[in-house]
Amino acid sequence: MAHELRTPLTNLRGYLEAVREDVTPVSGEIIASLHEETMRLVRLVDALHELSQFDARLPRSRPANVDMDELVRRLLTVRRPEFDGKGIAVRTAVRVNGFVRADPDLLAQAVGNLLDNAAKYTPPGGDVVVEVSPIDGEVQVAVINSGEGIPPEDLPYIFERFYRGDKSRSRESGGAGIGLAIVKEVAGLHGGTVGARSDGGRTTVWLTVRTAD
Repeated sequence: MAHELRTPLTNLRGYLEAVREDVTPVSGEIIASLHEETMRLVRLVDALHELSQFDARLPRSRPANVDMDELVRRLLTVRRPEFDGKGIAVRTAVRVNGFVRADPDLLAQAVGNLLDNAAKYTPPGGDVVVEVSPIDGEVQVAVINSGEGIPPEDLPYIFERFYRGDKSRSRESGGAGIGLAIVKEVAGLHGGTVGARSDGGRTTVWLTVRTAD
């Protein structure tokens, strides 16, 4: 994490010193570069804040019965403007009628992060499918999106904290490598798992949680 913070700070210092010493004239390109590096820092600080809040909540987690159909509908309602703004078609396929046993707030954050991830990486005019299915005594929440996909070499690491893989892809999406890491930790806290696959122009990212007894 220190390296992630140091890089934009070093770039900012270099740009500003060059301008101060009249080595580089102020231009639209320089201002755009300064703005990009500043926004990188903002995203990293926001990510650290999100992580600190998440870590603080973990010891206070309180499992309850959660209706997955209601949870998915509520989370999609909040994010509908973002999907509509990009012309992304969203379809749901909820194949469970019962409840899962999980902390409602943490599960909502994890599923919301899956949706946010899809919104970031789905191109304008693309589509997203949210599937909730029973699998071997668990419930799997899978979010499938069209788009460029994840390079095979990145797939084993996308759930690690601060891992961003293809740097150009991360810059375009504004990702800081936090969202899917939280998904993994929430799933693990509830005895579940995570996974991802990407092929044929479609990417699927999922988590599993246990059904309520």
